[in-house]
Amino acid sequence: MNEFKLKFAGNSLTPQFTPLLSPEIHALTGDIIRKNESLIAFNALNPVVNSSRMGAIASETFAQLFEQYRPPLQQIREQISEFLPKPSKQAFRGINRILLPPNLRPLYEEITIQQVVNFVETEGIPLYVVPSASIALRFLNADTHAKRRKLLNACSSQIVEDCENVLSGCVSNSTTSHVFLVRDGIAAWKQGNYASAQAVFTVSLDALVTELTPGKEQQQEITRHKESAPESLKQGKITTYCVWMPVYNAHSAFWKRRGNVVPREYSRHATVHGGVKWQFSKRNCIQSLMLATSLIGYKEQQYAVQEKHT
Repeated sequence: MNEFKLKFAGNSLTPQFTPLLSPEIHALTGDIIRKNESLIAFNALNPVVNSSRMGAIASETFAQLFEQYRPPLQQIREQISEFLPKPSKQAFRGINRILLPPNLRPLYEEITIQQVVNFVETEGIPLYVVPSASIALRFLNADTHAKRRKLLNACSSQIVEDCENVLSGCVSNSTTSHVFLVRDGIAAWKQGNYASAQAVFTVSLDALVTELTPGKEQQQEITRHKESAPESLKQGKITTYCVWMPVYNAHSAFWKRRGNVVPREYSRHATVHGGVKWQFSKRNCIQSLMLATSLIGYKEQQYAVQEKHT
């Protein structure tokens, strides 16, 4: 086996990095090239296959390939890790702060992005742009679904204020109509008309989902809830995942024609199709407000990015 030499600040180290030049790694490199060429050829011969399906085929192909070469890759990782500088706590905190949603960055020393991801994977309560850091921390520290639901009531006034603050910063033409609609719903909430407000927030949520998803297929990935999250979200950016997972969870399956019981927890489908009093509540109203406001804030930021590059 050959040796692989590393040089740090002029000093030569000669650890046995044999896997880097081993036949297995040469084989992996060749297989990657061949698989990639095969996928390109397949796509050329099958132009009707859409990009989403093509991405799934590629992901499955390379997942199988890397699973085959897992042992030598693991060996490389273990050998190299001994010679690479370990990230400092300060560096980790800096990366963590960048990855957190903007409203949660004041908490970068108290929470991690993984905690946020774990939360949004199981809840229909957003943590992107709303609520404020102090309220978000209470949600993250609540260790059960029931406790988090109670916070929607206990913190309702502060959450409404947080949403109003976000709406005040959304001034582009892309969000004007949504801001108007949600503000109208907030006015109804302040008068104690929770059912009316929840209906308005849900209408706004529907419109935002339609506008922010590029096509019917992508829209249905969000609105047709399944056992696991859509692959398009799993393979996307962390920010996108944190934005859309609560929206996805709020679209839990509900089929009135099949005799499904209308849930007491917020459900977009049950709000629109259920037609029963208990779906409309103060906490569900607050949750739907948060979802709509989160997407409005996201849409405003998307617009700002587009404007910057035009």
